[in-house]
Amino acid sequence: MWIAAILLLSLGVSVWGIALSIYNGVTFNRRYFEQQHGDPAVPAHTGAVVGGAAAWVGVYIIAVVALVAALLPAAMQDAQQHQAPGTLPYAQSVPQALPDDNATYGTEHYGAAVSDALEAHWGEGSDQALLNGYIPAQAAGGTLEERLRGSHLFYSDARTLDELFAAAEDVQWYTDYEPDADGTEYADASWIMGDTVLVCVFAVSDTYTWVVDFYSYRNGEDPTADGCYTFWDEERSALLLELYGENAPEEPSLARQMRGAWVDGAGGAVLLDESFFDGTDYTLGTMMDGGVQCWVQDDGSYIVFVLDETGNALTARWYDGSGTLRAEQSFTRGTPG
Repeated sequence: MWIAAILLLSLGVSVWGIALSIYNGVTFNRRYFEQQHGDPAVPAHTGAVVGGAAAWVGVYIIAVVALVAALLPAAMQDAQQHQAPGTLPYAQSVPQALPDDNATYGTEHYGAAVSDALEAHWGEGSDQALLNGYIPAQAAGGTLEERLRGSHLFYSDARTLDELFAAAEDVQWYTDYEPDADGTEYADASWIMGDTVLVCVFAVSDTYTWVVDFYSYRNGEDPTADGCYTFWDEERSALLLELYGENAPEEPSLARQMRGAWVDGAGGAVLLDESFFDGTDYTLGTMMDGGVQCWVQDDGSYIVFVLDETGNALTARWYDGSGTLRAEQSFTRGTPG
């Protein structure tokens, strides 16, 4: 904005200068004509006027080009910084839900502790059970912060987010985001890892939540001015897995327990992994009817997977977008034969 103001001011002054030159030139020639009594033998002195105006325009163009050349690097750097407003966790102005395409991907925005955590889980991949969560009935009617803190990531049915982040240092919860037009609300948890501030932003509904952004900056930096690093999904999974600790794989999680090889009633093999069920990709939604609800189509179709108490029998119930049950399948754990 300030660059545009300078350019507009410069343009206004230059236009005024050109107009003044033309006015002075015309006035001069009129006065000169009167002094010479209209003698046609006396040449007009318009060349100086035109030359002066042209010189002024030339100087203006050179000045504008020089100004743009001087300010363009600063403008480009300014455009790369995050402009979203925030409040003051850690006495900083924290950006809200930073979009990935505006992120500053410089690894200078996190320290050794974060690097160690990423390296410790390198190659484990992105797991949607670490990036999607559900809100149990006892937390569903609470405030935005209560719903988020009372929710579970699908990675563990044993720990709420409040209990998970209790293992982190100096955790703060922030909820002052503008909701979407569809009513989706946003909140984040921020904490300290070494010399780095980590901020995990969640979208929150009445029944489920999911990670929409995850970024870092050095403690003492202002991310709106100094930039930050936005993590991609595998890194997000790694940092959240670090919070769960070494014993996390043994924690109960229906979404993880239902994964594996299954056999249908006709003896056919079916694989249910972290992203696909028998070749159909799914997205973890919430807990429903004692099972895990997973979205499978943009039209609102979903599957509810229910495990029996032994963990060796799986029922898959298919629902259309209106919530009408369309099909039900039963499976036993194992491989054909």
